Amino acid sequence: MVVDLRANLFPLLNAIQQGSATAESMLLQREGSDVVHINPLRHRISQPLERLASVEQDADLVAVQAFAGIRGVLYGPDYRRHQVLAASGVVPDSPWLLVSKIDVTEAFAHDQRKEGVFLGLLIGVSAFLMLSTVLYWIWLTGKREHVLKLELENHMRWLERAQKTALLGFFSIDWSNQKIALSPMAAEILGTQGQQQLTFSDFARYLPPEQIKPILRKLLEVRRHRTVQKIEFDLRTQHQQAQIRTVECWCEMEDVAVYDQTAKIIGTIQDITQRKATDQALEQYRNLLEHQVRKDSLTGLSNRRALDEELDRAWRHAIRENQPLAVLVIDIDHFKGYNDHYGHLQGDVCLRQVAQVLEQHVQRGHDHVFRFGGEEFVVLLPHTTLSQAQQMAAHLCQTVQMQSIENEAAPESQVVTISVGVASMTPTKSDSLRACPLMEMADTALYQAKSAGRNQVCVQRPD
Repeated sequence: MVVDLRANLFPLLNAIQQGSATAESMLLQREGSDVVHINPLRHRISQPLERLASVEQDADLVAVQAFAGIRGVLYGPDYRRHQVLAASGVVPDSPWLLVSKIDVTEAFAHDQRKEGVFLGLLIGVSAFLMLSTVLYWIWLTGKREHVLKLELENHMRWLERAQKTALLGFFSIDWSNQKIALSPMAAEILGTQGQQQLTFSDFARYLPPEQIKPILRKLLEVRRHRTVQKIEFDLRTQHQQAQIRTVECWCEMEDVAVYDQTAKIIGTIQDITQRKATDQALEQYRNLLEHQVRKDSLTGLSNRRALDEELDRAWRHAIRENQPLAVLVIDIDHFKGYNDHYGHLQGDVCLRQVAQVLEQHVQRGHDHVFRFGGEEFVVLLPHTTLSQAQQMAAHLCQTVQMQSIENEAAPESQVVTISVGVASMTPTKSDSLRACPLMEMADTALYQAKSAGRNQVCVQRPD
């Protein structure tokens, strides 16, 4: 039988092993607790029927696993203690087992090569994508930086143009070294001839001496209490000593820690010389308009609006000072007939003549004459008692008549005359909550004078 195996079976086993570096087939037989091999082994010099393994001591070997009943494909070490992939089967009509094996490394070498190639390709693609992403990000960053740089340059040019247009500059004051840093526009406003950093003493030369201490006090207020201060001062440039300009500064502390003594005062400086001149011109124009609004265009006297304002002030003043206040309400007698007879243009002349007489003979500085409307006039007399006001009214009444202004519509005298209603009182604090009653009282007295025959004075007492 042995001879037959060698002549027929062993060449077949060797043929199966062709083309593989680790493949090997074994015919195994069990003798007691030992496993012996029948055919020569490829990786071991031994004789047939030589002991290969012990069932009790080498239970993990694929040869022993085959005798333990495991069939088909199995993993484990071979007699060399190499990890192998094996297949076991029974040789029919014999006590032998056929075990064919191959090293795991060789069995999966092809798959590992494919996995290696795939993994390398994956790593390469990932690295390429990562590199592309990094390069794209760098390109985007560079582009964004370029765009931001252009925007910043445009903003700086815009800011510089805005500063020049508004004559607005910026500065910072460093107390640690007593230096003042100026923007180009601020240096131009101060007239430093391009010098953009000044010491405190250098800056003081641009200021009138009497304004140095007030400016310093405000700067110290900003520094100590972190307030925002507006500082306005005159400026005399060095190259134009005769020219004095006005500048306005807004100052505040930098937005840093409250107790950080290194913080700087920052602010803006603006030449407001032209603006101030314009404001003064507008103020004068406004005052002129207000004056014109309170003037009667025909007679040149103050009008009823001015009377309302002045009467309210005089009333309150009389209450505070506990002084008398008097009012004369004057009406030109037969003025409607004068207009009908001489015409309205001549009537205007008459109004101006009477207004001139009243204004000339009311000579105290605090007394005022107003045109109340139509042919009526009002004289406001602060610090005047009723008897004094009555004397003034009688004097005015006589003076107008003595002007001998012709009035054929006046049957009594044939000249222009006036009727006067007089009222005076000394208001108390209890009168402060009600309107001044003097106009109503004087108007009542005027009605009495007109009813009594005109060209006379009537008085109305508070009681």
